[in-house]
This record gives sequence, structure tokens and C-alpha cells, in this order.
Amino acid sequence: MNKDKQAFVYLWMDSKNKMWYLGSHIGNNSNYAHSSSVMESFTINNTPPYMKRRILAYGTYEEMIELEVRLLGKIVDRDDYYNIIVSYPPPPTYGEDNHMWKGGIWTNDVKAYNQKYYSENKEKFREYWKERSQRPGEKEREKEYMKEWRQRPEVIEKEKAYRQRPEVKAKQREHMKERRQRPEVIEREKEYGKEYRQRPEVIKRSKEWMKEWRQQPEVIEKEKAYRQRPEVKARQKESYKKWYKKKRALNI
Repeated sequence: MNKDKQAFVYLWMDSKNKMWYLGSHIGNNSNYAHSSSVMESFTINNTPPYMKRRILAYGTYEEMIELEVRLLGKIVDRDDYYNIIVSYPPPPTYGEDNHMWKGGIWTNDVKAYNQKYYSENKEKFREYWKERSQRPGEKEREKEYMKEWRQRPEVIEKEKAYRQRPEVKAKQREHMKERRQRPEVIEREKEYGKEYRQRPEVIKRSKEWMKEWRQQPEVIEKEKAYRQRPEVKARQKESYKKWYKKKRALNI
């Protein structure tokens, strides 16, 4: 790698949402796009048409990180950037105080550091997201983004594979079993079932289905066998006697 081009600082423009994202990248991954947890995820090879990137500068690790910190200081109070700046200046990003600097070498334990950093600044993150959610148009923008995100083929495939996991299926069954036992859910389902069965289209559909169902040969055989049972014949005889007595009483 060219020593003068170890890293670069970039700026993304989201023309659809009129937002920006400033970042830096260390390395030569040609497919790298950004590392934002807020802006939609994509790579250089599948960049949306409304996203445009501009490389602001190339340089060494230290030079590009210093440049990024200076630029972040200029946008710390702006709402049109995806950057989450919970403190400024940010924690040390290079040298012996860096979280990725161990014994003179760089490590890739970014996930562990992010978890540690989040746990130490949890209240700042909560305040930031609470304030961000109250901005005008933020809820509508988030809904639109999530709607579009869920329709992506790769997301659909991931969700489908996730739901097929045995542990997820078991958890879902337990949740549904517990949910159906809640008094408010039982009452709601009763009310809905009562209203649903009274709909004209449901009544019509049920009648047509029952008419077609009774004409099936196996159903006819079952009903015929059922009527031949002694206890069924006895019950029908008692019912007929009651009906006949009532009819005679009404004729007197």
C-alpha cells in the first residue's frame, strides 16, 4: 500500500433525504462504502442512484483521522448529517491510547470496543435518539426507510432464514401460547369471531362451503354410519316424540 494513501476521508450525499455522512476509512477495500449505523447499508457495487460519494483527501492514518476530527467539529450541531456525535472531541483515535492499539499493532476488535463504548455512554445515546425522534419529519422518514428496507431481496431472505431456525420457531410458539391465554386477547378474539361470523360474505361463503362439503362421498358415508348408531337413533326418536306432542298440543 502507498504510504501516502493508507487512508482517506469521504463525504456521502443522500439526495433523497437531503442528508450527509462524513467518515474515514483505513485500508484498501475497494468495496467499502461507509460504517454508519444510521444511514442505509450498501456497498460500492450496489450504491443507490440517489447516493453520491466524494473523496475529500488521501493520506496516512494519523493525517486522515485528524482531518475527520476537525471536520466533525464543524458539523457537531447540524441535523442534516447521519453522523452520531455523542461527545466532541471524540475519544483518541490513534497512538498508544487508541482502543485498537496493542503492543504497537492494530487489532480488529471493533465490535468489542463499540459494545464497551456504548455501555459507557448509554445515557448520551438515549438522549440523542430521544431528541432525534422528536425532530419534524423524523418519524415519517424512518417509516419510509424501514418500509423500503424490508422490501430488499437480501433482507427478505435473511428474515426468512431467521424464522426457519428451530430456536426461533420454539420461541414463537411459546409466545403465541402465552399470548392466547391473556384475558384481553381471549375477549378480543371472541368479539372479533362473533363480528366476523355475522358478515354477509362470510355467511354466504360458509353456506357454499358446507353445501359442497356435504356432497363429498366420504362425508355422506360418515353421516350415514353416524345415523345408524343406536344412541343416535334413540336420541332422534326422543326428539321426534317431543316434537309430535308439541304439534298435537298446538292443534287442540
